[in-house]
Amino acid sequence: MGRKVIVTCALVGSATRKNQNPSTPYTPRELAESAHLAYQAGAAMVHVHGVEDDGTNAARVERIKESHDAIKERTPELIVNMTSALGMGRLRSRGWPKSRRCGRKWLPSTWGP
Repeated sequence: MGRKVIVTCALVGSATRKNQNPSTPYTPRELAESAHLAYQAGAAMVHVHGVEDDGTNAARVERIKESHDAIKERTPELIVNMTSALGMGRLRSRGWPKSRRCGRKWLPSTWGP
């Protein structure tokens, strides 16, 4: 029997923009379609940075949830790993959300206490 693996596809990076790749998804609909194509190509999971329509990193929980829900509605079989991508030059003093400790690192958390 062969080794089992999970294929993960990162749909958009925290610094990836359409000027670098015109196919970079921003909107919930674009993310949902890209996630579906990844699923059809064999991905079991997608890693998604929350993005606003203009390509800026999303800090709004509502936008991140909207993108998550669009992906799950289009392809419910996928595992969806969402992140806010607020680490790019963002300091807690400038509004970084509450953090939580994970092992030896502090991770931003927009979903929990």
